[in-house]
Amino acid sequence: RDRRTPAYKFFKEFTFEALNELYESSKHKIILEFLCRFPNNAERWLRCEIRFMVDPTNGHLCITVLLLDIHEQKEEEFKIIDRAEHDSLTGLLNRSSVSQLTDQTLADKHASSSMHALFIIDLDDFKHINDTWGHIFGDEILRSFAAILDGCCRADDVLARMGGEEFSILISGDVATAYLLAERIRRKAEAGLQLPDGKPV
Repeated sequence: RDRRTPAYKFFKEFTFEALNELYESSKHKIILEFLCRFPNNAERWLRCEIRFMVDPTNGHLCITVLLLDIHEQKEEEFKIIDRAEHDSLTGLLNRSSVSQLTDQTLADKHASSSMHALFIIDLDDFKHINDTWGHIFGDEILRSFAAILDGCCRADDVLARMGGEEFSILISGDVATAYLLAERIRRKAEAGLQLPDGKPV
């Protein structure tokens, strides 16, 4: 279904000549994993195992194909990856994941003329909030602030919780774009984050 995958390329070029080239290159086994869409629009992850062999009676090249449904296994793999890359409290990317993305973006920036801005944001006196109102309320503030940040950002902005009450945002754009985002976040946070006594966070 996805034309970028090795599976699509393989089946698109599934000819005797292509198979013979693979066999002669000593690649006698191929394993492909792909998401398959069925006529009822249901989607399942499948594994296709292809083995090459020569028929000893006539010397002809033969193949065996084993197709396995691995959907549940892949779903579990995706869950593990998601837990490793995201902060469990807010659902945002974690420090490790965003550090890799930032490094890659900065490396790409050197090869292009695009501009980026990196925000490092924290909540002032957050320890006082935890000590006064409790960690459960503090966690709710963090989740609410993460939702505010997410609502202010564009789809291609990279938003993460770095740890504690510290967040980061990586955006593409000039100084004016960064300033407008900062002001939008400030206004939304002032209006949307309140302590139990009615005071703003």
